Amino acid sequence: MKTTFYKNLKAFTLCAGFFSLAACKEKSIVKPDLIPPVDNIHTFEVKDFNMTVNNLYYDSIWTNDKDYRIVSIGALSNDPFFGKTQAGLYIQFLPPSEGFAFPTGTIIDSALVSLPFNNFKYADTASNSTLSLKAYEITDPFALGDGTRKYYAFNRVSYKPTAIGAKTFTLKSLRDTVPVFRTDTIGGLLRMRLSDAFCEQFRSMPASATATNASFLDFFRGIYLGPDSTVQQNTIASFALAGASTNLLYSGAQMEFFYHTSTNDTVKRALFPYNSLLCSFFNGIYHNYTGAPVQAYLSNQQASRDSVVLQGYPGFRSDITVPIDPAAIPPSIINKATLTMTVLKVGDDARFSAPPQLIIRGVNDNGQERPIADLLNGDDSTTNTSGAAFVGATAFPVLIGGSTYLRYTFNIPREFQKAVSAGQTQLKLRLIVPTAYQGAYRLVADGPRSANTDTRLSFNVIYTKLN
Repeated sequence: MKTTFYKNLKAFTLCAGFFSLAACKEKSIVKPDLIPPVDNIHTFEVKDFNMTVNNLYYDSIWTNDKDYRIVSIGALSNDPFFGKTQAGLYIQFLPPSEGFAFPTGTIIDSALVSLPFNNFKYADTASNSTLSLKAYEITDPFALGDGTRKYYAFNRVSYKPTAIGAKTFTLKSLRDTVPVFRTDTIGGLLRMRLSDAFCEQFRSMPASATATNASFLDFFRGIYLGPDSTVQQNTIASFALAGASTNLLYSGAQMEFFYHTSTNDTVKRALFPYNSLLCSFFNGIYHNYTGAPVQAYLSNQQASRDSVVLQGYPGFRSDITVPIDPAAIPPSIINKATLTMTVLKVGDDARFSAPPQLIIRGVNDNGQERPIADLLNGDDSTTNTSGAAFVGATAFPVLIGGSTYLRYTFNIPREFQKAVSAGQTQLKLRLIVPTAYQGAYRLVADGPRSANTDTRLSFNVIYTKLN
């Protein structure tokens, strides 16, 4: 399987209130008065499941989907458990029109690359937190072509070693309103000035370079905008390539040129936009786990583990296998089936936070993922609009031994009912960090064999025997 991108679950997975977890409460999905009391005659409870956990690394996330033009840029330099992450954008631009030419005698005063800020940030999120970036000219001809080629987070394309731009931004500056041209004032933009040599390259480009869109993309193959690898930083921010502003001139990614001529001092502007129909782009996201504790999970992914390890794609997902013993759970009505998982403290957890919500999927015997039954209507083919609220899977705080921990509860009685009714001997579930913001969020949770009963991964079932 080459791509798993849950962009259709953005609303499901991102709750606005997550960052004030103290105000969140555990969702009571199944009302207590609807679950029959356990009498050990007709209704029984089972708590001890010999579950197994496998943590799998997944890097095949497709990041040039032109229908989802949100990208992550930045770096996490020193996550104590997950090591280092770098995220950058490869992108192409086009001139204002085919055949465009700067007037004779043009003097380019400045050139900039700009991207609309999407207001999401991860790790260091204070207003004065910084994002140090550099821009490079791409040398690889990664043109969109017929649009069928897919680029993934692990892909790379070559670029010139000398940067054509560099700037350190504060998160506050990405939100601030700034003047951009004459009376234009725009907020929410990343704007990086490009070098004088870059300006000269465009001032002196031959007419043949802009004769057609294809000839321009051969002349200038695009920009890689990524983190400055010489700077220690811990911020990933999200940017939109299109449709991010009510100001049409600055609603998408583009290069800006400000120029005048030797005979006219009036400054003019030329915009070279990203065009979703003609330009290629992708989001490269690269991890370096060397020396980090998570490296042990990467090197032996087949091992059964006693910790659940999750990271925003590209990263780790976890498969949890729940055995079903017919002697313990005969054919019956499943009243309750709840998986409970508690997040451990592995270092700098406030900065490198867990996601506000997780995705839970079923896994068939052939390894193919599928939606769990509790998210579907009775026909098991259409999505139940209240399914997400029913399943839960949102993070909520719990107090254990005087310390606050995060916990997730997954309510999946229909999924477990299907497995029991089908006579299955096990149910395999997959936990995934939402992919709405690539490269963000991570967690390590306690496993099923932990000595700590307060944080141990648990599965609880209440069933009523069939007469």
